Amino acid sequence: MFYKKINIKRILILCVLLTISILFLKPLFISEQKIPVLLYHHILKDNENKEYRSNDSVISYEMFYKQMKYLYDNKINVITTEDLYNYIAKGKSIPERSIVITFDDGYLSNSFYAYDIMKKFDFKGDIFLLTSIINNQPVNFNPKYLPMLDWETISNTSDVFTYYSHTHDLHKFINDKAALIYMDKDIIDKDLKISLSYGLNNLAFSYPYGAYDNKVINI
Repeated sequence: MFYKKINIKRILILCVLLTISILFLKPLFISEQKIPVLLYHHILKDNENKEYRSNDSVISYEMFYKQMKYLYDNKINVITTEDLYNYIAKGKSIPERSIVITFDDGYLSNSFYAYDIMKKFDFKGDIFLLTSIINNQPVNFNPKYLPMLDWETISNTSDVFTYYSHTHDLHKFINDKAALIYMDKDIIDKDLKISLSYGLNNLAFSYPYGAYDNKVINI
């Protein structure tokens, strides 16, 4: 994916402009309106973050709250990936000043911190899961580690989050190439079928590292 940092009233937001990968998308409608897609990973409170301060993929709870409050206060319309798909592929209308909120990988902090904030502001978001590392049983949140979501929590937070695939076990490099590029079609196809077998929404897919080619698109 292409990441771009933009300054919105001094708030740095990690932004992806229309790079959520929509499966089977054959655009029938093209508009000049650009829809920012905000991408987050892990969230920690400032006083908790002892291990990951140099990791740009970790945002503080305090900053995340400020960003969500900014969207709410400025009446920016939070739409979903499905809304974005319907806008691009079917020409359905969306409000001006719309934005999509997404999370990659499936960190427990998404439910532990982001869920309540987004529910407070009546926002919806989309989480793209690496299903091979999702826990079968609930786990305790521990800021010293990187705990992942579990299937029970995923079910319990579906009023705010819609869950999509980020592959089952292909978020890695092999011989300096992203696995989606390196692996042959049959292996990728099997991986995606396993991931979707957990009941995820199959409308959209997030390419690990933003890596894809025609082989992957045609699966």
